[in-house]
Amino acid sequence: MNRAAQSLADLQAVSSTFNNPKIRQLADYWMSIHPEDRLPSRADFDPIDIPVLLPHLVLVDVTRNPIRFMVRVQGTDVTRAMRRELKGIYLDEAFPDFEQCFPHIDRVRVVETARPVHRIGTPSIQFALDYAPVERLHLPLSSDGSAVNMVLSIFLYEQKPGAPDPLF
Repeated sequence: MNRAAQSLADLQAVSSTFNNPKIRQLADYWMSIHPEDRLPSRADFDPIDIPVLLPHLVLVDVTRNPIRFMVRVQGTDVTRAMRRELKGIYLDEAFPDFEQCFPHIDRVRVVETARPVHRIGTPSIQFALDYAPVERLHLPLSSDGSAVNMVLSIFLYEQKPGAPDPLF
């Protein structure tokens, strides 16, 4: 099975573990733009098709040797959770010890394998607010159909019960 077909099969296999319907919506959209013979590209992705998801999305450019991630687009819900805009910033410059955190480890896995990564759990990056487990999905994008040069991610945050409302 080639990388493109494997990426589709992997996402279909993990889809039963999704808790939040917005994760399912992004997964369904990504599968709908995924050509059979290659990975989807940024050109295949049209944000107008999924406006309700935009506040939760992060799109990063991938650089290599070493693998690093620069934020190209950051949704408003992610900005609220971080209490800062990261557009144009490398994530390893924004967060201490980023290379040991799941957002880095999971994205590296996406880059190296061209396979989606889904995770639910306690955030491994310090947020401005106290959140319950975060659900996230990282999806590969490729300008040449094979090598991953962007990662599209969705992050869904829920405040812990009784936590104060965010002030942003």
